[in-house]
Amino acid sequence: LLHGNRGTHRDFSSYIEVLTKAGCSVIAMDSRGHGASVMKMAALKAAVLKTGRSQEKGKRRWTGAADMAEDVVRLSDHPERAEKIIAVSANALPDGLIPPMLFMENTRFQCAKILENIKPVGKFGKWCKREQFLSSLILHSPFLTEERLKKISVPVLLMAGTHDLIKESHTRIIARCIPGSRLVLIKGGTHQGFFRKKERYIGEILKFIFDERC
Repeated sequence: LLHGNRGTHRDFSSYIEVLTKAGCSVIAMDSRGHGASVMKMAALKAAVLKTGRSQEKGKRRWTGAADMAEDVVRLSDHPERAEKIIAVSANALPDGLIPPMLFMENTRFQCAKILENIKPVGKFGKWCKREQFLSSLILHSPFLTEERLKKISVPVLLMAGTHDLIKESHTRIIARCIPGSRLVLIKGGTHQGFFRKKERYIGEILKFIFDERC
């Protein structure tokens, strides 16, 4: 399980409980610059590939939420390590986000940059740097082209709300590009629907995980 921007693995606490009871072995990790993880992308790539390594009990099924779903999609380059991928409220390109979200993150980035210039040292300076880093993740990533998406060879479940921070049209484009992907749009669902409508999401996730047809 890989959380979204400004989150941690603890966001999945209720999902971990349900998945464990369903017989799944769960690995929940903090993405780069979040929780206990460092900010270096290379370190996260190594961790994802290491934990995704095939073991005696079989391959991993990975879930990524929001922008961090890109890191999960990278596992499709190693089909021997990932059996299925579930991406929730994920965008393939920065402009897949609705304009107000991009405006908010750009404003947050610029404010943190100004504040850092005023007081660049100490805990406050570190906080400013971290805020710029987190906003830059949203503003400048991911970058998954249609050609890249078409190369994904493992089964993919895409879930999003019709009132999400991700444009519905963008989600449909992603689904169209990934061969054989399964798209579930939650009518009236928002970006927080993953936590507020857990029963609907977990139902679709479990159905996809244990579906032997894919």
